[in-house]
Amino acid sequence: MKKKNDYTRGLNAAFRAIARRDCSVFEIRELLKKKEISEEVHEEIIEVLKRDKYLDDERFTESVIRSKKRYKRDGPLKIRQFLIHKGIKESMIEKFMENDFDEDEETRIMEELLVRKRVPAKKNYLQKKQYLYNFLMNKGFCSYKVIEAIDKHLKKEGLKSSNV
Repeated sequence: MKKKNDYTRGLNAAFRAIARRDCSVFEIRELLKKKEISEEVHEEIIEVLKRDKYLDDERFTESVIRSKKRYKRDGPLKIRQFLIHKGIKESMIEKFMENDFDEDEETRIMEELLVRKRVPAKKNYLQKKQYLYNFLMNKGFCSYKVIEAIDKHLKKEGLKSSNV
C-alpha cells in the first residue's frame, strides 16, 4: 500500500515539475528524494516518464542550449556549467555544443552584447575594458575570445589605449 501511495505521489510530483518546464532525469531524482519517495519507486517512475517521452535528457540539453543562447545570450562555458549542475553527462553536452556553438556565432553574440552594454561615461579606457571583460566573462565566454571582441569593439568606437 505504501509503495502504491509513493508511486502515485511521486508520479504526480514529477508531472507537476515537467508541466512547468523540461526537466533532466537528475532533477526528477532529486525531486523524488526531496518528497521522500522510496528509492525503489524512483526508477519505476523515471522509466515510465522516459517510456512515455515526458523525460528525455537529450531533448532537455538541446532545449537549454537553444534557449540560453537565444534569449539569455549566455556563452558556452556558462551553459556547460548549468547543464553539469543539472546532471547532464559531459559527452552529451559536448555533442550538442559542437552542433549549436560555432566560432562565428559566439563572436557575433559577444559583439551584440557589447553594442547593447552601456558603460559608465566616467570610466577611462582601461576601466571600460575591465568592465566589459567582466561582463562577458560572467556571461560564459572564453577569455581570449573576450579580449579579441572587446579590442575590436573599442576600436570601432574610436577608443584607443592612448586615450587613458
